[in-house]
Amino acid sequence: MIDANQQRFWMLSREKQFVLAERSDVLEWHDTLGVLRFRSNRTVDNLPADRNKAKQLANQTPVTFDAFGTWAKVDEAGSKILAGGVLPDPIEIFSLPDGEKVADMAMNVDGVLYVVSRNVQNKSTIYCINRRGSKEEGKKGYIGYEDMRYDTEVVKILKPENGGQPDRIVALAQGGALLLDRQNKRFWQVIGESVRDQPVDVYPHTTPRPCADGPKPQELIDRLDLQLPQNYEAIDMAANPQGEVAVLLYPPEADKPAAVVLIKENKVGAPVFLHNALAPFSIGWVDDEEWALLFDATKEAYVYPVSYQLDIPDKAASPCGRRYPVNWGDRQSFKNKKFCNGLSHPVRYQSTDNKGNFKLRPLHPLSFPAYTTNADVEAAQIIDSGEPNTIWHRLYLEAHLPKGTGVIIHLAAAEDEQVLQNSPEWAPHHFGAVSPGHDISRGTWLKDASEVPFFPGLLYCRPKKNTAGIFTVLVQRPGYV
Repeated sequence: MIDANQQRFWMLSREKQFVLAERSDVLEWHDTLGVLRFRSNRTVDNLPADRNKAKQLANQTPVTFDAFGTWAKVDEAGSKILAGGVLPDPIEIFSLPDGEKVADMAMNVDGVLYVVSRNVQNKSTIYCINRRGSKEEGKKGYIGYEDMRYDTEVVKILKPENGGQPDRIVALAQGGALLLDRQNKRFWQVIGESVRDQPVDVYPHTTPRPCADGPKPQELIDRLDLQLPQNYEAIDMAANPQGEVAVLLYPPEADKPAAVVLIKENKVGAPVFLHNALAPFSIGWVDDEEWALLFDATKEAYVYPVSYQLDIPDKAASPCGRRYPVNWGDRQSFKNKKFCNGLSHPVRYQSTDNKGNFKLRPLHPLSFPAYTTNADVEAAQIIDSGEPNTIWHRLYLEAHLPKGTGVIIHLAAAEDEQVLQNSPEWAPHHFGAVSPGHDISRGTWLKDASEVPFFPGLLYCRPKKNTAGIFTVLVQRPGYV
């Protein structure tokens, strides 16, 4: 609330500022996120807790896919990569040298397939396979080829230095890829472009040049600035279209739930612990605000909210109330397979169609009545400006209002506190998908994160037009002058 005269404001942003005791069955205050929200009536108990079995499942080679629905997977021997999604039958697109097997792979938005292999000595090699081809191959049968740049070598080989042996990789939305050496907990990154050789001018040695001519080729760099929590064991990781990476970790304590750290803006966030999730083996992104986890022998994926902040209190996040069933396909042939490695939402998993052919299925929720449809809550105390004739000006609401949901805030003002306690004249103010009424004040969404300049806001998720962020409305009582 903001006072029109002196710009003072009163804020309700703490649990004690709401009367929740009588509505604890349907409403809750979430300390970690700092939000008032509906309480899910769904309980998640007895999830698999065998971490040794989960680690075995986590070591499976995943399938990778691109934004066009094409995919790549590994044959049973683990040394040949097959691709499909367009032609009726998969075709072989790459074969590793003898003695090497695929450890992980990911498809980049630039058309580069990154493959991490391990040989019999457990040494890692990274193959950057330019799936758009090169000029030497004669692949120029489409408009604009001459304006684009491709590597003369269709397959570029990179080897980590200083003893690094990465075995996990995710493609990055901004280009390149991020790799993780799980044993040594070290990160590596592929930077540069997949480009072809171009003519370069020759300058005298006396001519200063600010940088080398031509685009920067792909190379592997050591990301020593990215550090995972000590004594934690890395299990899996996944990236999203926003350029963020989630890493699934096991803490050293056997009875402590698994955790996820979020890597964004070149920073590693604090561990977000996942309630009752002792032994998940795969992680993926449902959207930019939720992670999905797979457990051994379960018939659904469990989805947890993403913490938008990098540093949050040490408190476990609860799974959302929606159910995400998984269909492993014909005769459960793909049961307990990892999520597919890709940047599109929602995450895909391996399955078959009704004819038994390989197919990727997106993870979608099943309608499940996990929440009540409405609830009301009162402020714990009257807001008193301490001054007579105060003109209440504007109300700001920071909220996440998914499609089909809304909030009604009832306001009443008076000079006498007894009037407000005994016979207030309420004026409703609507936000979100509340049915419009006659002559009712309705809040509008703002593109700014907060009414305070340069303040990032208090909400845990990203602003989204008419859905999440800050809403505002003039405080008014329709029919009064």
